[in-house]
Amino acid sequence: MAAPPARSVLTMPLLGMKSAPELFQGDHTHVCSFLDHYECLCAYHNVTSDQEMVESILQYCNARVREIIEGMAHYYTPDWANLKADLLKYFDADLSDERFFERHLKSFALESRMQPIMTLQDFRAYNCGFICIGGWLKNKGRILVDEYNRYFWAGLSPVFCGLVETRLRTKDPNLDISSYDDVCQSAEEVLHHNHFDADDLDFLGPCAAPAPQAQPNASHCSDGRDDSVRPLLPSHEARRNLENLEKEGPTAHKQDEVETLIKSLSHMSLNDPDYSLLYYRAIKMDPD
Repeated sequence: MAAPPARSVLTMPLLGMKSAPELFQGDHTHVCSFLDHYECLCAYHNVTSDQEMVESILQYCNARVREIIEGMAHYYTPDWANLKADLLKYFDADLSDERFFERHLKSFALESRMQPIMTLQDFRAYNCGFICIGGWLKNKGRILVDEYNRYFWAGLSPVFCGLVETRLRTKDPNLDISSYDDVCQSAEEVLHHNHFDADDLDFLGPCAAPAPQAQPNASHCSDGRDDSVRPLLPSHEARRNLENLEKEGPTAHKQDEVETLIKSLSHMSLNDPDYSLLYYRAIKMDPD
């Protein structure tokens, strides 16, 4: 049986073969991985001379990139190290180090805060989105660990934060509630599979629901026609209603929170360690 041929530039895989790099088309997000793959391939096939390395790379590039490489000085005077540096420079490899900024993490946290977390899948989806941005920023040294922890906590919905905080305080009143690992552990304990039934969903936060259709009102500017547009109130009545809503807003919000706590208590055992804490919060908010 004949021995396999010695590895050399002649055994380099053709474009499209399993071990060959993907066709490089000048995308800055792929230039680093493309060059790393190409150098590993050259080392495996004992392609070490500058001449062979600068020429062999062309077969893995599209026409436009090949023309650019062939116009570079270090291609005609073969120098792989400098040619590689030119490729990284002219194909904007540094842009891959500017994938995210802290403002992107702030925006993500603000948007996520408005979304209810009602299942373990909801929480894990939030966590994945956070890690994509926050983890990258932390690993690149763009934010500190404390900032990473605070952004993670800030991105959780307020109602869900209350549940997680209660569980954390039950374990240790002095625990740092912003610790990423502790928050994740407590969140998964709160949201373990099938923990909540259908009656509990409104306790964890409102979902988007279609607004009830307005009923026709003949007493305000109605012309008797059957159409779906609600008649407008006179300006003085609209202003008065708005002022009343603004006055009632804080009271209504507080009442909603009390009702939420009461609903939670109704689903808990008196022996539950969280019961006394939630009961105390409800009494403090509504002494009556």
